[in-house]
Amino acid sequence: MALAPQGCLVMQAGNSAIVDAFCAGRLEGRSGNTLGMLPHGIELQNLIDRCRVA
Repeated sequence: MALAPQGCLVMQAGNSAIVDAFCAGRLEGRSGNTLGMLPHGIELQNLIDRCRVA
């Protein structure tokens, strides 16, 4: 049940790479819903760049 509000907040942030990773990892269930696991095919460099301090 908590995935729906989380997904909504992620989508409001507006970063498509983050939204894609969240949906693939949590909503589609391709990662087995294991914390910290992302399925194959996620563009990790976009996620890393998002976290870097400018």
